[in-house]
Amino acid sequence: MIYPTGWLTSLRSRFNSSLKVKLLIALFAIGFVPYLFILLYTLNLGEAKIIQSITQTQYAQVDKIKRDVEQQMTRLENEVLFLSQLDLMDDMIVGDIDKRISRLLTQKKRDMNLDLELYCIDPVNRVIASSSLENLQQPFTDAQRVKEAESQHHTYYFDNETINLFSPIHASFEDQRFLGYLLLTYRLDDLNRFNLHQNSVRSILVNASDTSNALQQQQMAVLKLDGDNGDYTTDEEMVLYKAVDGVLQGWYAVYMIKKSSALAFLDDFIIFLGVMSVIGLLFIALFSNWISNQIVKPVVALTTIAEKIVITEDYSNEVAATSADEIGQLSRAFNTLVRQTDNALGALEEENRLRLQRFVQLIGIFNRIIKTQSEEECIEITLSELEKLISERSFSFTRRAAPPEMMAIAIFTRDYDTGERHYYGAITLGGETSNDEYELQFYASIGTMIMLQLDQIGLVKRTREVSKAKSVFISHMSHELRTPLHAIITSSQYLITYGTLAEEQLPVVANVENSAQHLLSMINDIIDVARLEAGKVPVAIVPLRLENIEAMLLEVTTMLEPLAEEKEIILTYRRESSDDLMIESDLMIESDLKLLKQILINLLSNAIKFTTEGTIILRLDADDQTLKLHICDTGIGIEADDITQVFNDFTQVREGNQQGSGLGLSISRKLARLLGGDVTLSSEGAGKGAEATVTLRRV
Repeated sequence: MIYPTGWLTSLRSRFNSSLKVKLLIALFAIGFVPYLFILLYTLNLGEAKIIQSITQTQYAQVDKIKRDVEQQMTRLENEVLFLSQLDLMDDMIVGDIDKRISRLLTQKKRDMNLDLELYCIDPVNRVIASSSLENLQQPFTDAQRVKEAESQHHTYYFDNETINLFSPIHASFEDQRFLGYLLLTYRLDDLNRFNLHQNSVRSILVNASDTSNALQQQQMAVLKLDGDNGDYTTDEEMVLYKAVDGVLQGWYAVYMIKKSSALAFLDDFIIFLGVMSVIGLLFIALFSNWISNQIVKPVVALTTIAEKIVITEDYSNEVAATSADEIGQLSRAFNTLVRQTDNALGALEEENRLRLQRFVQLIGIFNRIIKTQSEEECIEITLSELEKLISERSFSFTRRAAPPEMMAIAIFTRDYDTGERHYYGAITLGGETSNDEYELQFYASIGTMIMLQLDQIGLVKRTREVSKAKSVFISHMSHELRTPLHAIITSSQYLITYGTLAEEQLPVVANVENSAQHLLSMINDIIDVARLEAGKVPVAIVPLRLENIEAMLLEVTTMLEPLAEEKEIILTYRRESSDDLMIESDLMIESDLKLLKQILINLLSNAIKFTTEGTIILRLDADDQTLKLHICDTGIGIEADDITQVFNDFTQVREGNQQGSGLGLSISRKLARLLGGDVTLSSEGAGKGAEATVTLRRV
């Protein structure tokens, strides 16, 4: 059909120039197009999308079944491994004559509440302990299957009705001594607890790797399982499946939903949507025409006035508000907005000018205050700048408290000994009291800046005094204390070695030497702390290989062995197996060997000091990023709440006759951090020993 050119031009022009036509078309489209889209979408893609949506939703159920089964089997594996490593298993050496292992296995079976049996099998394939007493002393017939599983690096094997998990048992006092196996036999029928059986939903577990079971083969053929996971739809069901990992590798968790139940509501929805489309079409047409008439007319009036204000910048023009509805409210709000805008523009322009001027002046004053070097200079500069800035007021400084009726800037300074603030003085402002909020804020900012600068001047002065006092103290301590102490130690050692002392005099002289040695050690620790804080400890970072580190560890262990032997403590060095940890021959760190050695001597000496009996083990291990040195002792231990305190200078948590300056751990941590590492401490509590760990970054 051919339309006249003039008619098309008229229609296009009316559409472009008429808000009512646009609004009518827009409202009609907004109301009707969604109905049309939903109807077409439902007819063409509804079933496929619903199936897809249900499939995506139900994958969570498949994941849950898969996860629950995997967690069940992982739990059984962990239980077998845990039981096989118990010290109680040493009873297998004597055939579990007191039945302790059997009672443990019986209790463990009762706790797990599963259809399973637990056995302990000795090296000659005889059951010597079991969760069921009737199995005791019976021969174990699956020994060959255990060997085959071990050769494949498995800890399990299957038969027709059960899965069998096992773990070798070794003597706790001799790792190389093989005692037998711990075997857990779990009935596969017990996995049915994870299956669902409802009206429209069911799930099963299928063993795809068991080709000997005709039922399993039939299920695999019907289910069409292909790959590790997937889904497909038949005429009757939607099927989702996922492969199970871990011990049950080769099994599938299969989830099936009846298609008829899932799509039952689709037909009803299509009928309902068709009826509502017809009714909605009529309602939308009528409502769109009415609402467009109500909106367009007042909007035209608002547009006219707004254009006039923009052109003339005359904010006295207002819109006539004749209705009480939202359009009328909009008109009245528009008139109010125009009036307030006119007033605000004038006030804002003046306020911005004053604020900018005051801001620039305040920055200038701050700039001059922060350059002052003394308290007197700070006050003088402030008074001078204020008099230049505000000539109508007279400013002065007083140490006394200003009267309440007088405008003044109160100044307080901080006492760094008590942490309190004390009154320093006030800058008085001559003239009348002001109620201007911005002027008061200006003076408050000046006062805050003065107090900050005075605090900074005081802090710098105090820091210099403290630094000077510390340097003098350390200098005197180094010369005046260590020199006579060396003389005392030398004289005591001479009397003990070459003197003709009576037997009862030897302990007295030995006590003098020990006390002098202890005091000298404390003085050296204090000097070390001072050098660390002053940054005067030289650090020579060099590459260190595993052989360099181990040589140093053996040297430190040998050095401190006599001190440990005096207390009948066993001090040993041990390196973890490279099969379990990343300790290779090319392992390298960058550190200072001398400082690292000092850290270990401090930590090992600390462990010996607080251990009365037992063992101290120096152990080395590593991962892909760090190298760690562990010092484990069986000493007095420490509560968890006290661990952070012992790294503070001069801190000892325990009271009593413990010797030391309380600086060993503090110095060790500071030295370690100087090397780019750290020192940490852990303990299970008082009386349960402690473990100090030195952590260093690998290259």
